[in-house]
Amino acid sequence: GYVWLAASGFTWTLYPIISHPYLYDAALHTFFLGFILHMIIAHAPLIAPSIFHGRISYHPGFYLPTITLNLSLIIRVVGDLLLNNLMRQAGGALNILAALLIIPNILYTIVGR
Repeated sequence: GYVWLAASGFTWTLYPIISHPYLYDAALHTFFLGFILHMIIAHAPLIAPSIFHGRISYHPGFYLPTITLNLSLIIRVVGDLLLNNLMRQAGGALNILAALLIIPNILYTIVGR
């Protein structure tokens, strides 16, 4: 999460200097998806028990949303920098998938055990 925060800060410092059509998009997505959503996914096992009144135990499936989010954001940012709309759209679709993958993981650990 903090690597994405640093990437966002670096991008924000370049934004006034470099005129690039998708640099603003890269800066926003590295902050809100890379840092904020990554922190939500990382802390969900700690927060969810208080919301759902259940215990969440660790299982390797929790890595799937994190890996998907990181790979999708890399694809999206590279697509932004290369002006490749197909990569941007593929990264965006995978961003949505990564955000949705956390829900079945939490439900599995609460209900499935």
